[in-house]
Amino acid sequence: MSEEEVENTEVEEVTEVVSEEDHSEEAQETAPETEETSEYTPNFTYKVKDEEFEFDEFLRNSVTSTEQEEALRDLYTRSRGLDGYKDKLTGKEKEYSELMSETNLYVDGYKNLKKHVTSGNETGDLREIQVALGMDEDAIIKYAGKLLKERDLPEHEKTLLYENRNLKNQLSSVENRMGQFEQDSQAAKQQQFISAIQTSVQQHPDGMKLNEAMAAVGKNMMEELYHLGDKMNNAGLKPRVNDVVSKLVEDHKYLFEFQDLKNNKQPVSEPDIANKPTLPTVKGNNTAAIKKELGSLEDLRALARSMG
Repeated sequence: MSEEEVENTEVEEVTEVVSEEDHSEEAQETAPETEETSEYTPNFTYKVKDEEFEFDEFLRNSVTSTEQEEALRDLYTRSRGLDGYKDKLTGKEKEYSELMSETNLYVDGYKNLKKHVTSGNETGDLREIQVALGMDEDAIIKYAGKLLKERDLPEHEKTLLYENRNLKNQLSSVENRMGQFEQDSQAAKQQQFISAIQTSVQQHPDGMKLNEAMAAVGKNMMEELYHLGDKMNNAGLKPRVNDVVSKLVEDHKYLFEFQDLKNNKQPVSEPDIANKPTLPTVKGNNTAAIKKELGSLEDLRALARSMG
């Protein structure tokens, strides 16, 4: 065999080896994609308090991996847990309704008493007032006898009696005004505290954003700040208003993510690469290389991983 024939035989053997290696590399490149695709099986359910729910339809197409699914499930679970606050609000509404019903009873009673007093003064028959007040008739007779005795007292004793009554009335008036002053002072302190909270919320970078996010799920940010401040005080932290606002923002950042997911209803898909270019999978002579068609960014990433 001539030297030229030997050389041609060696070239053909090398070409065959390179071709087999190329096929092997292509199989290795496509294997991870098949494996990744087959591993993820969507599960759009989640549970809160032993009750099962499902993801919203418009968000399902955006979930492409187990990690995304778990993150979304966590957001749904936390948001659904806010329903407990709705139960508390319903309880407060019930208490308010009961209080208003009781108040209306007092208002109706006052109107009824006023009607009987007016009628008794006009007719001179005070028994209507006695019946309306539910007073004992013997007690009224005793009180009438007491008034008769007071009327027969000497003038100086009458004067002392009237002065004592006036002093009692004045003392009662002062006590009432002091109570009102304390209530007004407490209200002023509360208003000052609320103003300080509002200023801190507005100054925090995410304060107003959190206020909107909490309102969207039926939570009152001011109430949450008040309860959190009490909790931190009871723990001995002695926080400033800014500290309470920052803590509340940090604890509710998941609402930002949930709000973004709700606003972004259309799932974001990776754009196709224009014209689906082809690139060689091995270095060297392109005519001998096996070419792979690229249809997405994920194909590029897989190619880059395999070429290492």
